[in-house]
Amino acid sequence: MGLTELVVQRFGDVENDEDKPDAKDRRLPQVAECAVVGAPDETWGQRVTVVAVPRGERLPLATLRDALREALPASALPRAVRWVDAMPLTGPGKHDRGALRRLATEPDEVA
Repeated sequence: MGLTELVVQRFGDVENDEDKPDAKDRRLPQVAECAVVGAPDETWGQRVTVVAVPRGERLPLATLRDALREALPASALPRAVRWVDAMPLTGPGKHDRGALRRLATEPDEVA
């Protein structure tokens, strides 16, 4: 399982996730939807960035990182978060990866 899948599963943005018995146990209730993309980083080349739709109050990046620590090594944890009102979608309703990458270049918080 790749980094994106681990992050997405932890935050609960997996298609048909409701069918899985432990789906609600794995979700952060404050994150309605998310995607993970790489954003340019001067030091590392790219940084892992979570683009997320909050459900209520926005969580600090440190809280999001803490929620992933048991599933990911420290080097793979998201280094930035960008909160949005709605995920950008393509015509068929899938996440617009290009738009997500553009959003990730202006994060709300960077570790």
